[in-house]
Amino acid sequence: MSIAYVTRCCNKKINTPAKKVWATVRQFANLHVYLPAATSCRSEGEGVGAKRLCIFINGMEIEEALEHLDDNRRILVYSISNGNTPFRNDVSTMQVTDVSDDQCKIEWKGSFDVSGENVSVLMTAIKEVFISAIDGIEQLHATSIDVDGIGWAERQVVAPDIQPSPHNNNTIKCKSDATN
Repeated sequence: MSIAYVTRCCNKKINTPAKKVWATVRQFANLHVYLPAATSCRSEGEGVGAKRLCIFINGMEIEEALEHLDDNRRILVYSISNGNTPFRNDVSTMQVTDVSDDQCKIEWKGSFDVSGENVSVLMTAIKEVFISAIDGIEQLHATSIDVDGIGWAERQVVAPDIQPSPHNNNTIKCKSDATN
């Protein structure tokens, strides 16, 4: 069975100031507030090293660990530390950047190892989770979006039999397929 190292990145501009969106994203234990598939989350600890246990509508339970939190650059990095998931070595990064005084961009990048033949199915599922969560953040802040020129960008990279780097450089680079 081959292992694929996969990166999925989604981003969206929304009409809410970055400061407000970051206040929502940085609350590690509150994923269920903006991710419709999560019915509840509870946490242990605060700051880097905190754990959250999320329960999803399908009954799946996933424990995640907060690996990095940078309020100045508005970056949150977490990993899946326990759960019955089809992927391993998961490291995901959420970043909120200013576009203007009243608009920001949310980027969510996940990198992980996937084994088996259903890589494309898993990638679609991850994309749907990222999109629904970012849409949930947008709805939470009751914003409207100008569909001309603002919308979804996403990218998928699959590199069979490549081992992931054990380090995350804590930045999201998903501008084109040429950057990783």
